[in-house]
Amino acid sequence: MHWKHRAAKGALQRMIINGVGAVATGITLVVVLVAKFTEGAWITAILVPALIIIMSAVKRHYDRVARQIAVDCPIAGRKPHRGRCHLAARSLVAHHREGLRFCS
Repeated sequence: MHWKHRAAKGALQRMIINGVGAVATGITLVVVLVAKFTEGAWITAILVPALIIIMSAVKRHYDRVARQIAVDCPIAGRKPHRGRCHLAARSLVAHHREGLRFCS
């Protein structure tokens, strides 16, 4: 769906190519599942959607935890001391307060 957000030259042709590829992949999936179902393809037909559901649940959990520990106000520190201290963090969350207190 990122082609809709990009107004680049040739985006329509790329969307058509992606659509044709998706349809071909879907047809191949159905043919292989029907042909190999009794030989064990049913296991894959069950496991792949189950794994997708589990991974989606894990991502929702991580997103919920990130919202819970997010800091919505600035963290005030004390005057810096003479030594150096580095706190490497991708984003500022509540449990970084203790590290910032140590550094300040």
